[in-house]
Amino acid sequence: MGINRPSLYAAFGDKETLFRRHSIGTDSGPGAYVRDALKQPTARAVTQQLLRGAADLLTNPLYPSDA
Repeated sequence: MGINRPSLYAAFGDKETLFRRHSIGTDSGPGAYVRDALKQPTARAVTQQLLRGAADLLTNPLYPSDA
């Protein structure tokens, strides 16, 4: 992308903030399941919810994967 590390951290603060802004996005929409999964109390529960959310997203006719 041509962005150096100091500029990246100046814009977003740290790696965790950058990750959360990029991966979670908004509170609604097709990727909202990721935000909800990350609130789970155990790694197993997070993984289960991520897999279920991905499967639901990929099989939901409202969000075609080829678009």
